[in-house]
Amino acid sequence: MGNYLSSKEGEVAILDATNTTRARRRMVAEFCANRRTLIDPPFRVFFVESICDDPDVINSNITEVKINSPDYKGIMTQEEAKEDFLKRIENYKLQYEPLDEEEDEDLSFIKHGESEYNQLGRLGGDSPLSENGLKYAEKLREYFEIKPMLMQ
Repeated sequence: MGNYLSSKEGEVAILDATNTTRARRRMVAEFCANRRTLIDPPFRVFFVESICDDPDVINSNITEVKINSPDYKGIMTQEEAKEDFLKRIENYKLQYEPLDEEEDEDLSFIKHGESEYNQLGRLGGDSPLSENGLKYAEKLREYFEIKPMLMQ
């Protein structure tokens, strides 16, 4: 990731990982902060915490995405892959330390913009942003253009 961003081939990298502990998130943040050079600023980092406990969504994700990943494809059967991934989830739950406004005071906390489902009183799912949600997203973009993320 660091080499990719430093090479100027890209400006954004998404580290899709299970950063379930504060120590792991701190390690990622410090790596990004320490990438500063004379001509390059440090990488700016933020964490997205996504929690899903809906069994239907979890099963769909495993079936549609996980069992065909390089971790599993051609190595074990689909049923074995599903069972293994469910065990991973249970292990993550044991280690998980949620982002916390008091414990992680050096991080910013931003709620997602309002979605069409939110307007209907529904939680979860993957609905588009409402008009208010789109306005919020634009204001958030403007904020980060003006105020850089600082690493402590």
